[in-house]
Amino acid sequence: MTIKYAPMVVLVLTALACGQAPAASPTQDARTPTHPPQPTAASEPSVTPIATSPVDQPVPGPTVRGGPAPRIFEIDWKADKGSVAPGEPVIVTLELKNVWNEPVEFNEFPTSVTLTHVDTRIETSVPLELESGKGTPGPLEPGEAFTVMASVSPSVSAGLQSGRYRIKGFEISYTRGERGTGPSRTNMSSEALFVVIPPEGVLDKVLSVGQVREGDGGRITLERIHFTPQQTTVSVLAAPLTQIALEPQPPVAGASTPVPPVQSGSTPTPASLADQSPWDGDLTNLTAFYSLDGGMWRLMANYSYREGPDGVHWEWPFDPVSVNVKTLEFIIVPRSRPGREGTSPDPVEDASSSWYWRLSLQRPDLEYSVGDLAEWHRTLRDVIWQVPGIAYTYLDEPKNRIRIGMEPRRGAREEMAAAIESVGVPRGAALIDVGCSRVEPWPLDDANVPGEAFLRAVDYSIEVDGQVSYGNAVRMKLTLRNVSDEPVSFVTGGRPPHDFVVSTPDGEQIWHWKCAKIIQQPLDSRSLEPGEKLEFTGEWEQVDNRGEPVPPGNYLVKGVLDMDYPGKLITEARGLEILR
Repeated sequence: MTIKYAPMVVLVLTALACGQAPAASPTQDARTPTHPPQPTAASEPSVTPIATSPVDQPVPGPTVRGGPAPRIFEIDWKADKGSVAPGEPVIVTLELKNVWNEPVEFNEFPTSVTLTHVDTRIETSVPLELESGKGTPGPLEPGEAFTVMASVSPSVSAGLQSGRYRIKGFEISYTRGERGTGPSRTNMSSEALFVVIPPEGVLDKVLSVGQVREGDGGRITLERIHFTPQQTTVSVLAAPLTQIALEPQPPVAGASTPVPPVQSGSTPTPASLADQSPWDGDLTNLTAFYSLDGGMWRLMANYSYREGPDGVHWEWPFDPVSVNVKTLEFIIVPRSRPGREGTSPDPVEDASSSWYWRLSLQRPDLEYSVGDLAEWHRTLRDVIWQVPGIAYTYLDEPKNRIRIGMEPRRGAREEMAAAIESVGVPRGAALIDVGCSRVEPWPLDDANVPGEAFLRAVDYSIEVDGQVSYGNAVRMKLTLRNVSDEPVSFVTGGRPPHDFVVSTPDGEQIWHWKCAKIIQQPLDSRSLEPGEKLEFTGEWEQVDNRGEPVPPGNYLVKGVLDMDYPGKLITEARGLEILR
């Protein structure tokens, strides 16, 4: 890993130039309590967002701000990627700007950076190298900044455990002022900068639970678990068993309704839980642990909660969860319980005397793991899209299969099955849907056709092969011609806008050309000069809407042109005979 810095001068325009008080720096000390903003007068109730701890933020993008010295430095940590696979390099940068009114001289500058796993707190020390001959950056004048860039190499990235990572313990020593005020030290730890995603992928869904557990004087509802590629968030509602309403908060001046307080922070480590005061039924004094597939119990060190009229709403974030994980165990316990050391959860004790859940993340009867299906789906993409008539493909988790849609044509299912097996994917792992549902009869009333002036100006008709041998494709052509002496303008709907419908002599529709095709929805403005025409073609392989062959016999064919909704042009029927 190498580290470089480049001085840059940043022009700072402070509010003092406008005669105003200076604005607060965007970087705050992580130890400074966060208070909800005071709402202003409004006609509607104000809403206060839930605050979160510094390492609790999801990773919306590669930029995360943080730092502990707003009066001296403005600190901007960034990662060039929000999520990476193991072995994928990451570039982390730190921009440090002097926002003090005097120069800052650096006494010491780190020679290594510590990547810290947010959940497990496992640390990886990575050495840094400054430019040759420069042990520390030069002095920073007021408003001046420099940028440090560090590259996490593929070999280092390959050894990182999956989960969220932050920079911890990045500490510098500096002296401020021309005459110096004595050395000072500041810690520039970051919030979560990037996520290492396991090769098999992570869950990305919302699991609605709604399960209630009662004990220790409280009723806790596990409402939902939100799995994303950035983090997993457990949401619960804690309420007293006695159903005593929480004491309302005093109204804030200017607010139309009382605003509940918002609290956030970090749960004490398990070793310090025994030092807390005895459990007194306070539902804002909880801690939580989780375990995956019966593995090590992990403290959920970050949290946020909000008191409301129905109880205390808690959120605990932790790392993204692999698609191969089968079970999640989750325990909420009071931060201190009489007669119990708070070093770690006891699954036997807590399952019976506190709030404990064991959830299945995959159906126990799954034939294929979600990870295998995802890998097979990636393998199939380059193959199945070469098969004529494919319409769509996606992972159908409820069915535990890869789903593939095909247009109705002879041999479609067999051709797609051969493509699947050609790359070693189990045939049973894919569901091949051929065709579509039954077509509803086309409406023929006057409300669904263009105006009389347009109908007098054009001629529309269909041409069909009169007799076709069994098994051969039937050719069809829809023609719209301007038969007037003036240009005709109109709008067609959809791309493509045309369709062909095949029916039995008694009017039962058995096939239409658009079946299972991907149709775009824009409207297109068109015009025809006198004598000019539009032609649309198609073929029918003598199958129904499910791709099954139809018997020889007589059939009727109509052409349809979608106009500006709900307008349609529907031709007269033409007869067709399929010979034996």
